[in-house]
Amino acid sequence: MFAYCVSTVLLCCVVLVCMMATGPKELKVLVDLAMISATGQGDLEVQKVSCLHAAATGYAPLIYDMRPDMGFREFLPLCQAVWRSLDVDDKLPEKFVCLHLLYCIINTHTHNRLTAFCPGLPG
Repeated sequence: MFAYCVSTVLLCCVVLVCMMATGPKELKVLVDLAMISATGQGDLEVQKVSCLHAAATGYAPLIYDMRPDMGFREFLPLCQAVWRSLDVDDKLPEKFVCLHLLYCIINTHTHNRLTAFCPGLPG
């Protein structure tokens, strides 16, 4: 399960790179924009955004604290923090895969703001 958890991050690299570039405060803004976008479209859309926010929070150590120059000794504690989140929510990898949907929602409704937070994202 832990290997699946980490491999999920690697599969979602476009979203991961964007989130790494934005930071946690900007992520909150993006989630708020997605929630505004989802409101009025039904409970399912609101639930999706909440799910995606939970995933971003659970994977936060790998998203915001990982550095390219890290060795295994620095990287392992980040994984352990995510694994503790995984112990609480075993659906965390599936939720992280759904972060791509958050990107699509935000990109559709607020492309200009998104590119301001994350330059270089594909249009």
